[in-house]
Amino acid sequence: MIDQILDEVGQYVENEEKSFLIIEVPNVPFFIQVAKVGEDLLLDVPKSVLFSQELEKNLLELMLDRYRKYALRNEDEGRLISWQFRFPVGETNKLCYVAREVLTTVFELPDSINLTIASR
Repeated sequence: MIDQILDEVGQYVENEEKSFLIIEVPNVPFFIQVAKVGEDLLLDVPKSVLFSQELEKNLLELMLDRYRKYALRNEDEGRLISWQFRFPVGETNKLCYVAREVLTTVFELPDSINLTIASR
């Protein structure tokens, strides 16, 4: 899983024409996104895939306790759309490992699972 994420995110960062990357698992309702914002990358975890408060709590604890990343609330008219985590472009590899850990720890997916990664 990590090699696929590293490869796809690396290509995405170098491609100026693509605005975001979707990392998903076929036939499973979990996905995360990576977006370019200026000189930074955002790891975006949609609220719609966090089916329970426990999943949301696990995500926020993982990011703060293990990676020292504070969550940014992405809201629309006061409604939470997603949790976002900012990474400088120089931390692209770290973002990839964090994305893998979100999938394997928060969503409890096996590390051997095949991913579908698409850029838009």
